[in-house]
Amino acid sequence: MIDLKLEIKVDQFNACMNEMASRLQGSATKKEIIRSEVQSILQKTINSVKVGSVAKIVASQAGTQWTTMAGKKYKLSNRYPDALWGVIKATREKDMAIRIASIGWGARAWYELALLLGLTLTAKEASTAVEPGRDAAAYVKAAVEDAGNVYKIQVTNNSRLQTWIGGAAAFFSAIAGRVGFFNQNLKHGVFNDMKQVAAKYPGIEVNSD
Repeated sequence: MIDLKLEIKVDQFNACMNEMASRLQGSATKKEIIRSEVQSILQKTINSVKVGSVAKIVASQAGTQWTTMAGKKYKLSNRYPDALWGVIKATREKDMAIRIASIGWGARAWYELALLLGLTLTAKEASTAVEPGRDAAAYVKAAVEDAGNVYKIQVTNNSRLQTWIGGAAAFFSAIAGRVGFFNQNLKHGVFNDMKQVAAKYPGIEVNSD
């Protein structure tokens, strides 16, 4: 399903990039500008998506009355032979360790997307999150067109977890935020002073000579 609101916002973002490149011509390249802005968008997206916590996982397991092992359900308030209870306890501990290790897994796809583009992000849990038998890099794609004055980046994130962690909304909001940031800077004359540009956009190396 095509998200028309996202397409409109992307079109606005593209227009902003072209306008910024035009105003910074000779001071920064379109490639530098776009890569810096995409990095900011992905950073904001990762910072905004829902991420679990150790405390929530521990609390969730503590509040569970049943557990399933080898296809059989066990009520945890029941008494079991020591050997069986030891296996149940070890299984639950292993499950908790796996869940804790996967904290940030939903955001991991955005982190892998940044790596694919050669961008550096502060990803915290997303940079170390693991899920047994899964590779987050398999969910993302990136296509780059770099020819003369044309520089385009097209990204795809097919991770189904985005619905649960608010990934699409976070990405949309990040794009909207950068569009708003550009328009405010344009309104306040930031692009008339390269020192102000460098201060507002630290990811872009502006030649102020």
